Parts: sequence; structure tokens; C-alpha cells
Amino acid sequence: MEYPRKESPSDRNQFYVGNISFKTEDEQLRDLFETYGQVDAAKVIIDRATGRSRGFGFVEMPDRDAGLRAIEDLDSKDFMGRSLRVNEARPRKGHF
Repeated sequence: MEYPRKESPSDRNQFYVGNISFKTEDEQLRDLFETYGQVDAAKVIIDRATGRSRGFGFVEMPDRDAGLRAIEDLDSKDFMGRSLRVNEARPRKGHF
């Protein structure tokens, strides 16, 4: 029996966005990336214990080239008073 291969972030064209303002919401992150192409998902990561932003998030785009253009333009760009760090997401180590 063959089991389906689990998707990795690179299969989904997932991009990491770090050093975002703690006031940034999912929709603002989506709007920022939609200037480069269609966005399937945009999520600011929230700390479960405090309910506050952890200062980073992830964006999924169906067009990898659009995501790479976003990386080129947005990495180190000021957004809401913070210098963004944007790159391709890497799989989490130690998780299946």
C-alpha cells in the first residue's frame, strides 16, 4: 500500500514573513502580498498562551514566481514601522 506523500512548504509555495509589527493582522499581510499575485492564505502566527502576535507569519501563493518577486521587493522593506524579513518557508525540523 502506498501512502500519500505529505506536502512540504515548498510544494505549497509558502513564504515566511518575519519581523512584522505586532499590530499586523492576517488581512494586512494578504493585502501586502496580493500586489504580486494571487494569495491562497496569509496567516500571522499567534502565541497560544498570550493571544498576541509572535511577530511572524506565512503566506501561500499558487504562483511561485510571484512569491519570488515578493521576496525580492519586500525583504528588508519597511512595513508598519518594521523592516521585514521575507524568504521561502522551510519545513519544520522534527515534524512529520
